[in-house]
Amino acid sequence: MQYHIGIDIGTSAVKVIAFDANGAVIARVSKNYPLLQPQPGYSEQDPDAICTAVMTGLQEVLQQRSPAAPQFIAFSAAMHSLIVLDQDDRPLTACITWADQRASKIATALQHTDTGRSFYERTGVPVHSMSPFCKILWLKAYLPELFNRAVKFIGIKEYVLLKLSGELLTDTSIAAATGLMNGHTLQWDDEILRYAGVRTAQFSEVVSASHSIPSKKISAIPLLPAGTPLYMGASDGACATVGSGVRDHDVMSVTVGTSGAARMLVKGFQPDAEMRTFCYHVKNDDYIAGGATNNGAIVLDWLRDQLLHRENDMDTLMKEAALLPPGADGLLLLPYLLGERAPYWNADARAVYFGLTLRHRSAHLVRAAMEGVCRAVYSTGRILMQRYPVREIHASGGFTNNDHWVQMMSDHFNLPVVTDVSPDASARGAILIALPGAIPDETSGNGRRFEPSATDHRIYLAQTEKAARLYGSLKAEMPETDNG
Repeated sequence: MQYHIGIDIGTSAVKVIAFDANGAVIARVSKNYPLLQPQPGYSEQDPDAICTAVMTGLQEVLQQRSPAAPQFIAFSAAMHSLIVLDQDDRPLTACITWADQRASKIATALQHTDTGRSFYERTGVPVHSMSPFCKILWLKAYLPELFNRAVKFIGIKEYVLLKLSGELLTDTSIAAATGLMNGHTLQWDDEILRYAGVRTAQFSEVVSASHSIPSKKISAIPLLPAGTPLYMGASDGACATVGSGVRDHDVMSVTVGTSGAARMLVKGFQPDAEMRTFCYHVKNDDYIAGGATNNGAIVLDWLRDQLLHRENDMDTLMKEAALLPPGADGLLLLPYLLGERAPYWNADARAVYFGLTLRHRSAHLVRAAMEGVCRAVYSTGRILMQRYPVREIHASGGFTNNDHWVQMMSDHFNLPVVTDVSPDASARGAILIALPGAIPDETSGNGRRFEPSATDHRIYLAQTEKAARLYGSLKAEMPETDNG
């Protein structure tokens, strides 16, 4: 049987998914790896542990489909990661993830200057501690010896492909998210590189999402034939958008997993005049406009494990929360446990429960957290709706397993929400972006559909305005991260 493999290298796990020629999932393996936080503000992973997870997961899928071999493999990966390599392609650093905040002071100092605005207008990437550009500035300032030893600056997908093929390449989608690639030319921006004190030769060659390279023989993956085409694919944001059925330019993609995001496909490079959203290249003349929140389902995980101490009981908590009225009886959460990206781009943002009284129970805390995550996504989505016509939302990610949470998202946006029929949007999107036509390009409408409540939307809209006022009042009191 002919089949293809999509590999999604995520924040907490890698998913290796085999699709048949009709787009049906015929094998699925997920492998977790830890997030390392050696000190406050740091967020790292072991790049070799991720490579091992990819290879182990790939071997298991190949075993399930043996003796048939895949026609090709396409890749999706989390954005904004940074790994420093030496002259022998060995890591000098861990994989510094998007959630790392050590560069926040550097980013804040540059963000609203004329230089910072110029860089945003050239790249479409807000100046923020998430970006490899700011991470490189931090390394130069605080670890100059390591910075001077750096031969290459790469991301996690490049490192995985290096192990699988022996080549160092990056796609335009991943490169766009570094803050170092020009959104017009789709090549590394010489002016920004000079500002960072680095050279073009220290970065991978930028190629398209449809570029392929042959795999090499790897002992850890004996069932992978040498020469299997490895397609670059794109970033997880781009892949999730396309994989969740977004083809039209009046459909928004909303994803909530560990983090969350609202995105749209747009024609041409269109940065935001107020620098509230990003604009990343995907393929040809298609770009992704939108923004991500750091604080998705991880807020519920924290609440369950650290505050309520109800391990393995989130389903019960969310059912109790569903019985409460919209607005959680006056309780509101600013959910910024990990700082925030869009639309505030403030790594120093902090979480706040506001309005607590004696009548509030654990279910209120959960409901307020669910609403807070929806509001964080809506805060970016509303900006997109002001710029582009939107007729419906396609939702993907773990939150779609909870109907009430999806309904809550529909009510925040006051738009219909269609859930993806598969949890594998990023892996499927990698295949659709890399090689259109390899599997059916379904457009929409084959998932569950949720219609908004205008009454609940008015409640949530008032909460959104109140949350914005609270953030504005408390912003100066939110502590700065110690990055020194």
